[in-house]
Amino acid sequence: LEKRLKDNDRRIAVQAAGILSGRQDHPYLDSYKKAFSDADSAIRLEAATTALKMNIKKAIPDLIALLNDRDTSVKITAVAALAGLGCQNLEAGDIIVKMLVDQNPLLVNQALSALGVIGDKRYLSAVRAKLSDPNELVHAAAKIANSLSQLSLENTLSYAKTWVAPTCSSQPRANRGFVKSALMNVHLSER
Repeated sequence: LEKRLKDNDRRIAVQAAGILSGRQDHPYLDSYKKAFSDADSAIRLEAATTALKMNIKKAIPDLIALLNDRDTSVKITAVAALAGLGCQNLEAGDIIVKMLVDQNPLLVNQALSALGVIGDKRYLSAVRAKLSDPNELVHAAAKIANSLSQLSLENTLSYAKTWVAPTCSSQPRANRGFVKSALMNVHLSER
C-alpha cells in the first residue's frame, strides 16, 4: 500500500493515501489532505469517494470544504460522503440546506439525505418545502428526511426497522444511498 502512494495514476495514489489515513494507527496523510484541494476535479472526486468507502471520519473537515466546489459531481459526492459518515456538523448543514434550491435533482437528493443525518430541526421547514417537489427522487428523499426528523432517537430504530428497511428495495436506485445513510445514522444513534 505504501508503494501505491507513488503510483503514476494519481487516483490510485489518492486511494492509497486515503486508506492509510483512515487507519486508526496511521496519521492523516498530507498527500491525502492535499487531494481535496487539487486542481483536477477527478482527484477531488476520488478523495471524497475514498473517504466514504473507507469510512474516514478524519476527512469530514475536508469534505465540508468541498461543499463549495465548483464541480457539481464533486459536491454531490462530498454531500453523500458526509451523510454516509454520519456527519452532524451544523456548519455543513448551513451550506447543504442552500443546495435544496439547486436544479440538479441528484444534488438535492443528497442534500436531503445529509440534512436527515444532521437531524437539526432548523432545517425542517426547508425539507418540508421539498415534499411538493415534482421530481420523484427529490420527493421521496424529502418524505424520508421529514419523517426521520419528527422521531425521537428512541423511536428512530423502530421506525427504520418497520418502514425504511422494507421499502429500501422499492426506492429508486439513486435514493438507496439515502436509505443506507439513514439506517447508518439510526445505528450510530443507538450507541
